[in-house]
Amino acid sequence: LRGAVTLDILLARDGAWAPAVPQTDGGQVVIDEDEAVKFRIASRHGRPLWVTVVDLGVAGAVTPVTPVELSASPGDYELQQTLTLPDGYPFTDLVDERQGTTGLETVKLFVTEQRVDLTQLAQAGMRSGAGPSALAGLIATTAPPAATRDFAKAPVPVDVAGDAWTTVSRSFLLRRRTAALPASGTRVAIGQAIVTAPALAGTVTTGLTKDGRDQTAGFATDALQQAFGAAHVQMKQTVAIDGARAQAPGPGSRSAGAAPVVELQLRQPPAGFGQMVLATDELGVVSWCFAAPAAASRSGDGGSSGRTYRIPGAVPEGAPGEPGSRGLIGLAGSKIFKELIFPLVDPVLGDISAALARRLETARWPYRVRAFTPDDYAQDAAAPIDRAGWGRLSAGRALLMVHGTFSRAHLAFAQWPKADMAALHRYYGGRVFAFDHHTLSADPKANVDWLVSQMPDDVDLTLDIVCHSRGGLVSRLLSEKQAELSLGGRRVRIGKVVLVGVPNAGTALADPAHVATLLDAFTNLMNVLPDNGVTEVMTMVVEAAKMVAVGAVGGLDGLRAMRPGGEFAAWLNAGAKASGTTYYAVASNVTPTDSGLRHFALSRGLNALLKGANDLVVPADGVFAANGSSYFPIEDRLVLEGDTAMTHTRYFADARVRERILSWLSAS
Repeated sequence: LRGAVTLDILLARDGAWAPAVPQTDGGQVVIDEDEAVKFRIASRHGRPLWVTVVDLGVAGAVTPVTPVELSASPGDYELQQTLTLPDGYPFTDLVDERQGTTGLETVKLFVTEQRVDLTQLAQAGMRSGAGPSALAGLIATTAPPAATRDFAKAPVPVDVAGDAWTTVSRSFLLRRRTAALPASGTRVAIGQAIVTAPALAGTVTTGLTKDGRDQTAGFATDALQQAFGAAHVQMKQTVAIDGARAQAPGPGSRSAGAAPVVELQLRQPPAGFGQMVLATDELGVVSWCFAAPAAASRSGDGGSSGRTYRIPGAVPEGAPGEPGSRGLIGLAGSKIFKELIFPLVDPVLGDISAALARRLETARWPYRVRAFTPDDYAQDAAAPIDRAGWGRLSAGRALLMVHGTFSRAHLAFAQWPKADMAALHRYYGGRVFAFDHHTLSADPKANVDWLVSQMPDDVDLTLDIVCHSRGGLVSRLLSEKQAELSLGGRRVRIGKVVLVGVPNAGTALADPAHVATLLDAFTNLMNVLPDNGVTEVMTMVVEAAKMVAVGAVGGLDGLRAMRPGGEFAAWLNAGAKASGTTYYAVASNVTPTDSGLRHFALSRGLNALLKGANDLVVPADGVFAANGSSYFPIEDRLVLEGDTAMTHTRYFADARVRERILSWLSAS
């Protein structure tokens, strides 16, 4: 009878049943607990046969299924069922183990020419207290090596002489994807992760990527997927907490008396890869999470050692926004933690180190001085300013547009309606241009040095400037520090400067201790009512996150320039005021109406961190208040207040802001 019967494992994939494909390096099929599975049995014998299906469980349980008669006619028999891991499996303390909740299970066919009763094979698993059955030895002698970790293999004599019989076996890994958070707050091992959430009750689920597809539908939209792809970041494992609700933390819990925290322990990434976690809560609030610097600096051994991530665990109040109001994550409804891995050596730009940001910006987001017309201001493609262009800009007062962090000119000012941009062009006789500069790797002094180097030696410019965020520091340096620039024969007179959301007194989010919150802020601002260029902005954020993950924040000079009380701020906010230059300011004290942004601001303590009113990134007073510079305080200003105020990335979407800027620039 050998070879007379075949056994195939079928899994539901994309709405159809298909043969299971091995998913591990060892060639093992992986089946998730409670996933529907079919066992297809086919006979080529030509005469009737009896088949008894016996399931050899991961913990030693033996479960025979009622014998099935296969007719002499060709045809398949299919048995559909779901499989479950025993409660408490693998019955070990997983504090130092990372094999997770997977076990080897075997389905064995006993094929005979007459009906055979194998019910005596039935036995419970290792935790039931029952001993092995009389026919356990028969299975032991025919099962493949290492069919189970705990099955007793002592041979038991059985007389099967005179019968024609054979066996067919298929083994696979059974993986648990669902577990309840225990009231004791102890660890839960699931998939390739360990979750500790002492202040939460709920259900934990997990999933590894299959065939390049992520099992958690809706976690990442196309924009975020494209950003991950551009940054060579792979999504590896998803861990989710569904139905999370607060519970009293156990004695000695680190969450006691503090904001709830979820600890997520993951395996070290494969050798040559870095690792980080992107988390989202029930309202879609996003958090970038990084391991301790000592762990993150290792290249990854792929072995049993792991990394621990501490993730905000508060259960937010309120409901998510309407479908479609999230541009990156979608409406989560659960706490979702996504393991991200990335090569430590970029295939194009080299190793991830302090020098990576400069290589990135040089290759992908280079310096340029570009035209900025009503027809191309919201597009990346634009004509560069050549020598003839500099001559046209020198023919009268010109307007320079300067963007901020994680941005480019066509992204920062795309919220301007075309009609308003056309009005600017009419006022300045078409002399409007923009400066794209490095915001991560270079400080504003290096930015301005490059800008000056592009100007002809004999250029004579009279400029007004509209600038946003960090771009205001670049603009102020061009206005206030000309004595320290290599101008040569160039003349650059600065008239009006409109500073929009500029961290003139710095922002605490640029401090290395809070740089993760800065990444969170920009990610969440892009996630709520995203504007033009989400993928480009998020690619910059993801690349910066990679540098934080490996401890290479020393290469983020452009961010460090915004530190309150830092060396750059002290240098910039000292010196005499130049005659003929006037500053205007736009700031915002926002009360977010979106439930997710409101929860983000409260859970991160932004009002305390930014010392009062803010636009979720920059303190409002810091835009215009006295800071040591003779240009400050700025008296002529617009401060948006309350639930009609704008967040840091949305200033130019507000008609009040655009109208005030046009009024300032057009006034004599």
